[in-house]
Amino acid sequence: MSYLHLPRIIFTGDFQADVATVNNDVRHFDNETFEKRFQFPREESSDINNGAWNPEGSNNFKLLNCQIIQGTLPDERVVNNQTDDILIGASVNGSPYFSNGKMVDLDPQMQMASELWAVKLRFSTHDGQLLLEGDILPVGFRDIQPRQFPNTEDDTYYMRNGQRMGACWASVLENLKWGSHAMKSPLLKALKLATKSNRIAVQLTSFGFYYSHKDGRFSLGRIMGCIGPWLSDEPDLFAPARRLYGAVSQYFRYSNFYVNKHLHSLTVDLGGSYPINSALGDLNINFPKVKLAVSKKAITIPQANPDHKYRIAPDQFIEIGTVVPASPGSWLLDTAGIVSFRLTKEALNLLNDHQLLLLIEEQGENIIYARESIKGIHIRADSFIFRMDPGDQHKTKIYAYQWGEPLAGININIALLPPMADQGGGLENDPAPPLAKIPLINFPAGKIDHPLTVVTNKKGVATFTMSGGNPENYRKYVDGQLYLFSYKIEGFPELDQYFFFGMMMDLICVHLRDKFEVPENPEWDDVAAIWTQFGNVYPIMSKYIVDMSKMEELMKYTNILLHSFTRDIHDATYMPVTRDLSKNKMLTLIKWLKNPIASNDNGPKRATEASLAVTNELSIDKTLSSRMKEITNQKGGFKDIPITGPFDARYTIESID
Repeated sequence: MSYLHLPRIIFTGDFQADVATVNNDVRHFDNETFEKRFQFPREESSDINNGAWNPEGSNNFKLLNCQIIQGTLPDERVVNNQTDDILIGASVNGSPYFSNGKMVDLDPQMQMASELWAVKLRFSTHDGQLLLEGDILPVGFRDIQPRQFPNTEDDTYYMRNGQRMGACWASVLENLKWGSHAMKSPLLKALKLATKSNRIAVQLTSFGFYYSHKDGRFSLGRIMGCIGPWLSDEPDLFAPARRLYGAVSQYFRYSNFYVNKHLHSLTVDLGGSYPINSALGDLNINFPKVKLAVSKKAITIPQANPDHKYRIAPDQFIEIGTVVPASPGSWLLDTAGIVSFRLTKEALNLLNDHQLLLLIEEQGENIIYARESIKGIHIRADSFIFRMDPGDQHKTKIYAYQWGEPLAGININIALLPPMADQGGGLENDPAPPLAKIPLINFPAGKIDHPLTVVTNKKGVATFTMSGGNPENYRKYVDGQLYLFSYKIEGFPELDQYFFFGMMMDLICVHLRDKFEVPENPEWDDVAAIWTQFGNVYPIMSKYIVDMSKMEELMKYTNILLHSFTRDIHDATYMPVTRDLSKNKMLTLIKWLKNPIASNDNGPKRATEASLAVTNELSIDKTLSSRMKEITNQKGGFKDIPITGPFDARYTIESID
């Protein structure tokens, strides 16, 4: 089961992500070349990036103005009126007692999987009575895709927020607390009955985030949430659903769907993929309706064709139904883009081993805008973001499905990506870039021990185990090294996975920290460089709370800092907020805070000169490096994406025959 199963509950509203952006440029971590201007915002008139769009961010993440709007009971009855269920209209917030959750990146050189930590969901009545509360298992976003598109060629309003991407977090709610009024809600009563292991599935879909200071919505975005049952054999951090992949340019890139064989129904989540126009969620006028169908033949056209469209003849598919949004201005937030259809016996039988299609009629022809994965295969790692110290061992499960069923006995090959350059910088055209060199990632190799191949069991699950070594401070001014691993089914080159503009982003991402010995009695020299770096890249601390580069200032706040540095990593008040410090460096800071000892020079040790030169023996993948850099710049709002309209005459239309 997943968030697409029944019972299903939907909420929509806003979120705030007050992320800090000084740390988005890895070069800002170099204490020796850091400049104070990096703590100030980007200079729009001159393109000098400085500390980007939100240098004084707190990394707080919270829900705002969110309400339950709809639910579907196990018998498929839709409930959207408070007279039928007290849950409708209920508020959805975080904890009323504790700090906000956090949104952080794994590493300045990997910003494509921003994580939620210590985020709580709380459903409550209009007078504050608890209905349901749970903690979101930490998770990074996936399925980032373009959402906002111009209605016309001269439309510029669609980008006024400065960010046209959207993304999804899929996770589980743990540590559930059911309020005394919960059982008065038919939806919550049914959900509790279906709940296993005190966990439920949750999907959060975001879009319309404001980098700009327009419309009074700076650092705000739209969010749609959906919760449903979770079962013990399921992944925690993605939906075990079938998948649609976009076939035309940037449209309808990723959509989950579920075929309920018992109820003869199809449920499709278009909430993360349906093209919209503005950041507030009104639909793009070029897509007034879409058609869903099941193909009678195998469709192998590639993803995201930039200049080709493919038609399919009416006798080559069975139509299931048409999505016609009743109110384009509010449909997305009224439904979260989740639609269901009754299946005929013929369509249901065909979907057992044939692909679902999303079609749009253009000039009397049915154009394939999205198709299910080739051969119905869906493969994905569950946990995919790891923080490791030398000697640590971590495991993740890789799930494989075909037509929604476990795919047993297949080999999955895992490979470290080649060395990549220029990751985690700022604006390409910055006339005054930082002086530090950008270190390579995925180098040196051989620092993480792992199998090259794993095999799925009868449940379609393979376990991938990693053991961490010492990256030997290759990046010098930033701790540890970033390693990215790909995974693919052996002998299946046509595998569909999460791609973002030509680069496969279904990756296992590891920040392997450097080996560090804890001094018996740490002195200021042992900790000064760490504190100084914190103060540099998180100016909300150094500007308004404590100057972390000065020992005498830190000593005034030792009790407060000890409180934060000794919290559980899942606590919202945990420091460092980015959770990027190794265990031994954490222990060193804690020991020093408990017994602050000065050094003779009372200043930070000079960092070792960075040895970042590329040797002749080192083979850098320039194409991969360029793609990842472009992707990060697009996500960071540094670079817009060329738009090709859906009915642009430049497309060549071909038949799939």
